[in-house]
Amino acid sequence: MRPYPEIDAVASDPPLHGGIDGTLALMRAVACTGRGFWLRSTWELGIAWAVACHLGVSRGEITRAGQGLIDLVDDDLVLGEPWLVRNGGVAPPDRPGLGVALDRDALREFAIAAA
Repeated sequence: MRPYPEIDAVASDPPLHGGIDGTLALMRAVACTGRGFWLRSTWELGIAWAVACHLGVSRGEITRAGQGLIDLVDDDLVLGEPWLVRNGGVAPPDRPGLGVALDRDALREFAIAAA
């Protein structure tokens, strides 16, 4: 018998697990319990949104549509138009890496000095 049988999925986000690799490890662990996985939103800027979109379209372990609050963000850390949900989904661009270009000026503006 599995603990908490009513819980059929786990919701989390990549920043909580140190990025893509940590999230993939969690997804594998969750799959071993027979539960699904989905991504929750954390007021992400473009980089985290790009990660969530790529995971969403590439990983079969994700069993539900993810949350996204990218359209509520006025400032961003990436250049170009935001990837907004259109026709019920988001399609990441066909470019290398995450498909985004980092806005270095915005990064300096929002950076938090390490203690």
